[in-house]
Amino acid sequence: MKKSISEFFRKILKKILIFLSKWAINKHQIKVIVILGVNGTEILKELIYVVLSPEINVRRIINKPWWDFSVPLSILGYKDKKRNFFEWIYLIFRSIYYLLFGKVNPGSIIINLNLKSNDTMRFWADILIPNYLIVSGISNIDSRTVAIINNTVKNNGFIISKTQFKDINNYKNFKLATNLNHPSAKSLPFIPSESFELALATGSLFKLTPDHVITNALKIDISTLLSKIRTNLYKSE
Repeated sequence: MKKSISEFFRKILKKILIFLSKWAINKHQIKVIVILGVNGTEILKELIYVVLSPEINVRRIINKPWWDFSVPLSILGYKDKKRNFFEWIYLIFRSIYYLLFGKVNPGSIIINLNLKSNDTMRFWADILIPNYLIVSGISNIDSRTVAIINNTVKNNGFIISKTQFKDINNYKNFKLATNLNHPSAKSLPFIPSESFELALATGSLFKLTPDHVITNALKIDISTLLSKIRTNLYKSE
C-alpha cells in the first residue's frame, strides 16, 4: 500500500514538474539548447557553455541527467537531488509563487541528453521543444531521436550536426558543421575536433566569429574538461 501511494505521488509530481517547467520556459522566454549524442555530450555541453556564457544569459545542467526529474529541476533553477514529501510540496508552491509574481528573466539553458540513458532520454525527447538541437556522434535518425528532431522542426528551431541526414538535409534551419581548419584550434588540444566544429557552427548562429568562439573557448576550465574526458573514456555517461 505504501509503495503504491509513493508511486502515485511520483507520477503526480512528474506531471506537475513538467507543467511548471513549460510554464517557466514560456514566462521567461527561455531558449532551449539540447545536445543529443552518445559519447562526449558532457564535454560538448561545457564547451558550448563557455563559448556562449560571455555573450548571453545561459545556464546548463551541472550534472548529467540521471533521472526523469533532472531536466525540470534544472529548468526551474533547483538543485538536482531527491527530496522528501514536504520538500517537494515546498518546491512546488515556491515555484508557483515566483512564476506568478517574479520578474521575467529571459535566458537560455543547455541540456545534454545521452542516448545511453534510455529512460531519461526517451521521456524528455518527447517533451522538450528545442530552439537549438546540437547532434553529436549520431550517424542516422532512429526511433530514439526522431521525436526530438521532429519537435525541433515544428518549432522552426536550428539543427546543428556534423552528419548530413537525408530526411532533414533540406530543412531550412539545418546547419552542417564543417571542418574549418581554424589555426587557433591547436590551442585547444584536449577538445575533440567534432565538438570544436559543432561549437563553431553553434557560435555562428549567435553571430560569433570563429576568432570570438576560440577566445571564449580558451576560458574553459581545464580540470573540469579533463574530468569530463576521463568520464567519457572510462565509463558510460
